[in-house]
Formats: sequence, C-alpha cells, structure tokens
Amino acid sequence: MDNAWTIKKRILAFRVFDDKHTNANIFRQLRIIFAEYKIDNKIFAIGFDNASSNTAAIPALIELCKPYLGGKFFIKDV
Repeated sequence: MDNAWTIKKRILAFRVFDDKHTNANIFRQLRIIFAEYKIDNKIFAIGFDNASSNTAAIPALIELCKPYLGGKFFIKDV
C-alpha cells in the first residue's frame, strides 16, 4: 500500500519449483520467501488458483502469518 492508501500488487519471488506441489511444499517455499523479505507478520492477502494443494496450504499460512482481519484469503481462479 502506498502513501495514498492505494493497494499495490507485486511479485516478490519467482522460483523454479521442482518438488511435488503438495500443500507442505508450497507452505515451505512461501515461508522461506516471507523470511527472506521479513514480511511474515505483514501479509494482508494472498491470491491462489483453486488447486487443492494451494487451498490446503492456507491454514498453515494463516497460523504462520497471523494476518490482519483474521486471515481473509481469497481463492480465485487466475
């Protein structure tokens, strides 16, 4: 969000993901990226496609990040 309260979208990381796309592996990669940028307690929203492994990772992400507004993650086909 900028000084005018406009929400900005950014890609923080683009990684080759050779592991199986399980919820545990997705969570592990996101946890590493959040730690690199020191943003694990600053997450407001994350967008996913509706793949089952993505949606299965959400409870662990909510527990890790303790996001504002109780973790309103929106899952949308992108």
